[in-house]
Amino acid sequence: MNSKPTHARVNAGRLRIFNGVKVTVAIADALGSHTKSRTTPVMIQDLSPTGMRFMTHLRFPVSKDYCIRTSVAFGAWEFNLVGNVAWRSKEENIYVYGCTFVHDEQMQQALAAALKEKLAQMIPARRRILDMYEHLLRVTLKPAAPYLDRSL
Repeated sequence: MNSKPTHARVNAGRLRIFNGVKVTVAIADALGSHTKSRTTPVMIQDLSPTGMRFMTHLRFPVSKDYCIRTSVAFGAWEFNLVGNVAWRSKEENIYVYGCTFVHDEQMQQALAAALKEKLAQMIPARRRILDMYEHLLRVTLKPAAPYLDRSL
């Protein structure tokens, strides 16, 4: 599974992370049953309110049959997110993964605020870039309420 959905990555408003972010991953759920597994640190490449790209020596399958639990900490923020491995590729002796988080609107909004703060810290003199990122987040994180079927 080496195909990467580049269109989804662009539309999600991912922020390339350079430093100051601690991330661990563990298996949270397999075939609908809660699973206890050890956490392992991973290297994060980019992060958005809807997913992330990370690298590790571990080989996870690309499947919706299980969920991974991700702990992401930077600055005063710490998030515990659940998601699925959407794609995998191998670069030399390490695996690179794309993870999509389970949809949680409040968590996405909180993560968007934290990412905006992180971007401001990474490039404080670039207000225009921060404004563009804020606009991108507003566009991609539209409220889902108008699209819900209320007849059910």
